[in-house]
Amino acid sequence: MNHQAVIERRATAAAGQDPDWTRETVYLRGVHEAATPAFGISVYAPPERPAATGREEAGTAVWLWLLLGLAAGLFWFPLVRARDVPPGPLSGRELLHALPPLTVTAGVLLVVVYCGAVALGGLRPVLLAAALLATAAALHTAPALLGVRPAPATGPGHEALADLLAGPAGGRAFVLAVLPPVLQLLCLALAATALRALGVPGRVTAGTVWVLTVAGWAAQEAFAAAALPVSAGFLAAAVAALVHRRTARAAVRRRSLSGSGPAV
Repeated sequence: MNHQAVIERRATAAAGQDPDWTRETVYLRGVHEAATPAFGISVYAPPERPAATGREEAGTAVWLWLLLGLAAGLFWFPLVRARDVPPGPLSGRELLHALPPLTVTAGVLLVVVYCGAVALGGLRPVLLAAALLATAAALHTAPALLGVRPAPATGPGHEALADLLAGPAGGRAFVLAVLPPVLQLLCLALAATALRALGVPGRVTAGTVWVLTVAGWAAQEAFAAAALPVSAGFLAAAVAALVHRRTARAAVRRRSLSGSGPAV
């Protein structure tokens, strides 16, 4: 084919009258058919499997829910029939020896479920919250079911709050006993709110809140002596983070509006 014939064939292809020539120049051998006719080449696009990935994630989440239910049953059912331990404070090792083997296994399962929920490609807040609440409940109820009373609230302001809640919630002693774990849960929610408001990734937030859950249980006596001030600090941090996020978004919105105005 001489030079003049090549020019004529290209002109014909540009007019849409020679599909064979168009196919030859648009598609490259061995390349995925994602053509860009404007440049005469094709761009490789790796095959996507969003539907398959979504089904795998959903299946994994279902298994995690089942493991969570199994862990809950294995944890609390043996504890109901467990014998009380001698009165007095228990160390972590003593408490571990006092727990039934199935309960210890269930505790490990709770950790596995939470780690699996954090590792999912798409975080599921309901699953994470359920696993976290189950972990917190397990940590705080296990000693009580073994006959070890939790440390009551003794810090400043607790008596006034206990008197306020004693009417609708029960006796004053009961309120002082349940106030520390309830305020710990409130602190966890406030911590998660503050971290998310500051733009911390979801997985980092989930891991941080889990660490705070375990640390709060380990230091529950110290927390009981200052539950209200500590909770007030978490509340102040969450409010400050929310205000900061709102201020930052308003500043970005003002900049975008000023930048989109007509040029002078």
